[in-house]
Amino acid sequence: MVERYSCSVRITYIGHSRFPTEKAHGHQIAQVCQAMARLGHEVTLVVPTIVGAQGDPFSYYGIPKKTFHVTYLKQFDSFRFPWLPESIGVPMRMYSYRNCLREYLAAHPTDLIYLRSPSVLSPALATGLPVILELHKLPWWLYKLATRCNRCLRVVCLSMPICDTMRYAGVLPERLIVESNGVDLEMFHAMPSTVEARGSFNLPTDRAVVGYVGQLRTMEIDKGVAILLQALGNLRETRRVFGLIVGGSSEDQKQYRLLASSLGLGDEDIRFIPAVPRTEVPVALAACDVCVYPAPASQDPYFVRDTSPLKLFQYFAAKRPIVCAELPPVRALLSDALVRFFIPGDPLALAEAILDVLDNPDDSRKRVIQGIAFVENHTWEKRMQRILQGI
Repeated sequence: MVERYSCSVRITYIGHSRFPTEKAHGHQIAQVCQAMARLGHEVTLVVPTIVGAQGDPFSYYGIPKKTFHVTYLKQFDSFRFPWLPESIGVPMRMYSYRNCLREYLAAHPTDLIYLRSPSVLSPALATGLPVILELHKLPWWLYKLATRCNRCLRVVCLSMPICDTMRYAGVLPERLIVESNGVDLEMFHAMPSTVEARGSFNLPTDRAVVGYVGQLRTMEIDKGVAILLQALGNLRETRRVFGLIVGGSSEDQKQYRLLASSLGLGDEDIRFIPAVPRTEVPVALAACDVCVYPAPASQDPYFVRDTSPLKLFQYFAAKRPIVCAELPPVRALLSDALVRFFIPGDPLALAEAILDVLDNPDDSRKRVIQGIAFVENHTWEKRMQRILQGI
């Protein structure tokens, strides 16, 4: 049961990049704003005007219009000057945007400021108003950030390793809470049958489908799809399965198709599908027997500290067995009772985990049941209710 607030709070959410966007952070921002509005608050999202925004945000994310307000500030947009080096253009754009934010916040009263980027924290703190900061990744100026975090009302850490790092850097424990990402369960209430879903994507019905839905790369880093392709290549020796890869840019898909071909995976083994609209994600997941969250063997902070994959929560909501790379932030959130873990970067271990899920349906069903109970506590509204509790 989600409690609606009897007293509406005016919340200004400050974004820091183009909106809407095909990247996962745009979806997360939209869901957070919608959840706060559904809790009864008056929410205004403020974002910069940047070339490349994907049109109307409510249509793009499938959110009812005017659930919350969106305001675009006209700052200097370095993307309009492609000849300008990024090392110069990005600081200029952010400096201009911070100045625009100061003017906007001075002219538009609000009760609470919410943001997810430390780069726009200074103008928020300058207002003297309560500020909640969500930390999804950490900048190099960690100890300076820690000082500013102690001036915030609350600091939301996306993972336990982020929280541990900030506590070590000097943030007061009473400021810190850990809240992973969430999911919109309503999307998954009317999923098609497996047969119908496979018909929608022209997938075979005579074998198990092993699926991945999401971006293929993050910050130019392979998210583990190469490991999944290698695992599928290994499985050709022992079990005939079909791979489904949904998402990614056309250039990324081209590169992974070439890799799949080099591993002996043809059209009879794997299908690459461009990113689908948000409303079609449940259809793609309904087509799968197993959903995979792969990852490379990497010490990049994204994998060892920061990640809280949206796709994992969607896999749970779709009631599909999950094979998951055993990354520290994920391991701190999930247990063996929920997912089948494997060693990151090891295609043989991934192939073995996929076979284990397929060959032990009773264990897989138990994990699915546990996963449903888990994800019901991680809707966007329950997440935001916990974050705003006591405010």
